[in-house]
Amino acid sequence: TSGNVSDFNVNYSTNIITFTMPSQNVALRVNHGLIKYKINYNIGDDAKFLKNNPVEYDVETATFKLNNPVREHYTFIGWTGTNLSSAQLDVSISKGTTGDINLTALWLIDSYNVTIKYPGDGGSIYVNSALVTFDEQKDYTFRFDYGQALDVKFVPNAYETLKYVKLTTDNESPVTLVKDSESEYEYQTKCIENNLVFDSNFYSSTYKVEFNSNNGKNETKTQTMTFNKSEKLNKNTFTKTGYVFKGWSTTPVDI
Repeated sequence: TSGNVSDFNVNYSTNIITFTMPSQNVALRVNHGLIKYKINYNIGDDAKFLKNNPVEYDVETATFKLNNPVREHYTFIGWTGTNLSSAQLDVSISKGTTGDINLTALWLIDSYNVTIKYPGDGGSIYVNSALVTFDEQKDYTFRFDYGQALDVKFVPNAYETLKYVKLTTDNESPVTLVKDSESEYEYQTKCIENNLVFDSNFYSSTYKVEFNSNNGKNETKTQTMTFNKSEKLNKNTFTKTGYVFKGWSTTPVDI
């Protein structure tokens, strides 16, 4: 350029440059300056990058691949945003790209299985107040997202005992939560963060039946029977001279 730099008057907001023309020909050469573009990441307050990503670039920046964020109890499933028509798991910014870039991370929350093993006959089990119905005596599995609350209630019927409730967490050894209880048992957690398996069993109350010879011979016998269950009585072993056994009665009666 011929002439003095001080002759130039630059208005950067309009990109208009004026200068005072000297008394000679002037040759002007364009002087370029690189534009810095911003990269904005929206990954969520509780997410983070294990390796930092660039927050700005220019048209001469070499092609680079973005580092994906991590988030506890979530799986990263891709980026959406500038220049992306659909979610992309791997995103690179190519050399020659221009313009600010806005990117949003997409997440899939972790989920866990809560399995209620078939407890056998008797009793009722409720998961978050809903009665569990076992199809063909098969175990029942629910799917819960991380952070959901869980309430599992084991309720014995009348004249029943809750024999046990055992809990297995992922691949750990089972832990007995309750044993031989005639009252209901309730398991609660405010936040599910593992696979859970509940194993339980109910059994009905048992009572003794005492057999009296009613003046016959042989010792008095007893038999243990289960409430509300039909069972055969033991074979009679009593004898009485001059009499034949005709049956049983709940009250002593001479025959």
